[in-house]
Amino acid sequence: MEILSRETHKSSFQNIRPYNVIKDLGKVADLVEVCFANTLDADSKRYLNHMQNVAKDKISLRWARFIPELANLPLTGFVWEEDGKLVGNITLIPYYVKGKRFFLIANVAVHPEFRRRRIAHLLTLHAMEYIKQQGVSSVWLHARDENPHAINLYSRLGFSKHTRRTSWISDNDGKIIQIQNKNHIGSLKKQHWNSQRKWIIANYPPELSWYMPLNIHNLNPDIFGFVYRILMNNHVVQWGYFQNNQLLGAVSWQESSNFANNLWLAVPPNSDESVVTQLLIHARYYAPSSRPMKLNFQSDQYAEAIQQAGFSKQQTLIWMSYTFPPKKNSSKTWK
Repeated sequence: MEILSRETHKSSFQNIRPYNVIKDLGKVADLVEVCFANTLDADSKRYLNHMQNVAKDKISLRWARFIPELANLPLTGFVWEEDGKLVGNITLIPYYVKGKRFFLIANVAVHPEFRRRRIAHLLTLHAMEYIKQQGVSSVWLHARDENPHAINLYSRLGFSKHTRRTSWISDNDGKIIQIQNKNHIGSLKKQHWNSQRKWIIANYPPELSWYMPLNIHNLNPDIFGFVYRILMNNHVVQWGYFQNNQLLGAVSWQESSNFANNLWLAVPPNSDESVVTQLLIHARYYAPSSRPMKLNFQSDQYAEAIQQAGFSKQQTLIWMSYTFPPKKNSSKTWK
């Protein structure tokens, strides 16, 4: 990877400054909208609209870190300015997995009129240097699979690909869904939790699902899970697919305030595709809401089975990470 001299480093980064939520929130929202207008789903458009509306209320912004409904706004990162115009952005989201601190790089955006000038490259390098100084060992990001330019950029910077995950949305075309093997599907009991929990964690590993509205306790079918759902006001309905009294897979429907309700699929490795299809069809048919359903899953698994259940691809994200060298090598230049 390319190594910049101190002189080059200084001149290359002179247009970068820290992101200021009070000053920059509205401008960043507008920039992201311009850059990704053709790829935004309903929830993303709603979130951007939320950012633009909040940006107009400077008093609320000063308390954004402490107000729950505002705390999910981008609060840390860097922007690229030229002649007083904000033309580039990179957002940094700190998070914890099993007590270990990480950063996610997000909202890497450069105005179309300013592209092909290595702005995204330099913003990412600057952000990585900042993250390294925080003592964090790894940084993550994701890029759309139809954006090879971004994927190549991150690969050149040393990021490694981990997995591909696809977001699916249920079709709302009014067609009658044909339910097969209906007698195989039933309610989940306490004795099924160990298997369901193991499959959920495997299908939604913490390092990739921390930002999702997925809480393991919320899916526990025993009395403790029931009480937890009441206390947290979470509406969840679950079904299992059984054969000879053996659980082969499960699906959980979770109510959401977003555009679509959530589905969580728990199946073991190399599961029969018909199990996936029938669980999803059953969820579509018996869910207590007619609103669309959103499913996030490993993109290389069960794609045809998911499509057969009446779901369409929204987007596929490639998750990548970079691990900084150990401290003993900190004197060496990385890139």
